[in-house]
Amino acid sequence: MGRDKAAMIYRDGRSQVEVVCALIESVGVRPFVSLRVDQESPAGETVDVVHDAFGESGPVGAIASAQAKHPDCGWLVVACDLPLLNEPTLRNLLEAERDCDVICFSSEHDGRPEPLCALWLPDSSEAVRTAVAAEHLCARRLLEAGDLSVRCLESVTAGALDNANTPDEAERLQNEIMK
Repeated sequence: MGRDKAAMIYRDGRSQVEVVCALIESVGVRPFVSLRVDQESPAGETVDVVHDAFGESGPVGAIASAQAKHPDCGWLVVACDLPLLNEPTLRNLLEAERDCDVICFSSEHDGRPEPLCALWLPDSSEAVRTAVAAEHLCARRLLEAGDLSVRCLESVTAGALDNANTPDEAERLQNEIMK
């Protein structure tokens, strides 16, 4: 992308991290922001932080760090690059039956599990720690490896999980928001 996706502004003059934190709060969940030790929170002092305890290990390391900090909690993990994410989508995730290790959505584009809009329940922590230790840092592959029981839901709102990884994708999603 060439810039911090959390700081991007798609609407209302608020950064994407501020929008996501407000969205998470709207469904009754306390937001945390995952940061490397050398990063400052783009959400300011108003949001709790989980520092990555595993170095440059990406989202899987962030999940492991959160689980280590509060091991008895399920973690609603939401990427900051989902500008169309909405409350009904998160409510659907949170209201799903919790008889598995991870609850996520199936991608509308390829049917694969979406690990970064998911509920990672406490029983997933051992597999997450093992993946970090083995440097298997792709969250999607972790869900597909078979070591976790995963419930994949269908999205309730078309496009809600479309992410902005490139400037062209960000522009397309910005235009979608402006419609």
